[in-house]
Amino acid sequence: FGWTDQYKATVSVLYCTYNTIMFNVRHAVLASLLYLVTSNIVLEITTEDQFIQEVSGGLSLVEFYAPWCGHCQRLEPIWNEAAVALNEKVRMMKVDCTVESNQKICKQYHILGYPTIMSFNDGIGHVYEGGRTLEDLLSYEYEPSISVISSEELSRIKENAGEHSYVVGFFPENDPSIDILGHLGHVFKKDHIFHAVTNLELAKQEGLSGRGVIIYKPFDEKKSLFEVDDQFNPSEVQEFIRQESYRLFTEMTSENYKFITDRGLPIGWLFVKGSDDDNSKAAMELLSTNAHITKNKMSLVWMDGSV
Repeated sequence: FGWTDQYKATVSVLYCTYNTIMFNVRHAVLASLLYLVTSNIVLEITTEDQFIQEVSGGLSLVEFYAPWCGHCQRLEPIWNEAAVALNEKVRMMKVDCTVESNQKICKQYHILGYPTIMSFNDGIGHVYEGGRTLEDLLSYEYEPSISVISSEELSRIKENAGEHSYVVGFFPENDPSIDILGHLGHVFKKDHIFHAVTNLELAKQEGLSGRGVIIYKPFDEKKSLFEVDDQFNPSEVQEFIRQESYRLFTEMTSENYKFITDRGLPIGWLFVKGSDDDNSKAAMELLSTNAHITKNKMSLVWMDGSV
């Protein structure tokens, strides 16, 4: 029998409509399945005790969010996909900062904007500074950021300490403290390069009595030592590195303002009339020479008042 053009057009429309409906159904089913899978993988934090327990072991990536935040809503499907892909490597979590039981957690980590992402390695947390695409989340380096070096390499580091700042841990081979120090490498990666030395004879030559951490830096006393007891305390080592990252006397700028004020110490200001002014030079030299007296008691800074 003959097919009219009108009949063919009707069949064509019905066929396209059927394909569209089936595509939408399949898409909805897949989306539902993905939600069911990721809802079991992405852990929603509801209490402080739960949070502490979950971030204390292994690698974790935590999103601090608010349900009304548009950026958080756009991140959610990407976060869920990353949770599936990273399931064997990194535990993905979410903390709703609008929930009363989470208020203390969000205040502790100074969450001021949403979403804020933090990476935790065995309880040591730092702000995630990578991108927020799926590719960025999957390619971010979550493992400890540290390398074991030889005595020759240590000598080169000491020679180069005029240009870079190095944090070197002195621990026996296979000591778990090396990896813990490496986790701190993520926290301070903008300021220091992290290494480890497994020859404790070198530690004694460098002034340590045994296990410990030394910072070789291009400013102030050039070398800062921290003795580590039998039990490596990440919080104490982190605080040591943080305090030793400050220059004893430095210019206050928009870049380091937060870094300095976060110390919680009184700030001593010197306002100069241009860095080339003779009186300003003399005052800056005097404070720089004696800045060690105020170490860990006051932050000494200068600003050009003529600008």
